[in-house]
Order: sequence, then structure tokens, then C-alpha cells
Amino acid sequence: MPRSKRCSTRRFEGTGLTQPQYNVLRILNGIYPNSHSRGEIARRMIRRAPDLTRMLDRLVKMGLVEREKGEQDHRQSLARITPKGRTLIEELHPRFMHVNQLLTDRVTAVEARTLADLLEKVYAGD
Repeated sequence: MPRSKRCSTRRFEGTGLTQPQYNVLRILNGIYPNSHSRGEIARRMIRRAPDLTRMLDRLVKMGLVEREKGEQDHRQSLARITPKGRTLIEELHPRFMHVNQLLTDRVTAVEARTLADLLEKVYAGD
């Protein structure tokens, strides 16, 4: 297993979360107290999750996410992070500060902005 993958995996030890689940929680935390549809979550994910519905189901069972029907389209399911999910994100934050520090040490502000712009361009194509 590559070193970067091992470092990333270790950050989730003892949390019961996978990296994609953490990503979903971060996405939902970013719009709290609002919610996102499954499609919007999928568009914002770092890596494509093949079965986002089941992942959301697991997060609901863990008490980290709640679902509600869309106001205008009752067939639509909207996901919102729960207070328990927000607390977990807050507790995990220090584990990821190391990664942010590595990026800051190795990438200039201009390079980081360029990278962010390129990623926005990639994700806008979905």
C-alpha cells in the first residue's frame, strides 16, 4: 500500500468511518444547517462513490446524517449532517491538520490557487 494511502487510512482508525464517508460528512457540514440531494453530494465528492445511497444509509444508521423529503419533489431525498456528525467532524479535524500543513509546506499559495481552480474546472464538467 502506498505511503499516502496508509497515512490517510490511519487517520480513520477507531472512527468507524471510511475516507468517502468522511468526505460526505465534510460536504454536508459545509452547508449546515441546509441539506444536499444525493446528486449534489456526488458532484462534490473528491472521488466518485459507486453506491452513494448505501453509504448515506450507513451514515444515517450511525446517527451522523439524517434524511428528509424534498419540499418541491417528495421523491427527492435530502441529506443533512446531524449534531453528532458535526461533533465527529470537529473531533477529527486535528488529525487532518497535518495533511494541510504538508500541503502548505510544499505548495505555494499561487500553486494552491491554480490547483483549486483546476479542480473546480474538473468538477464543473459533471
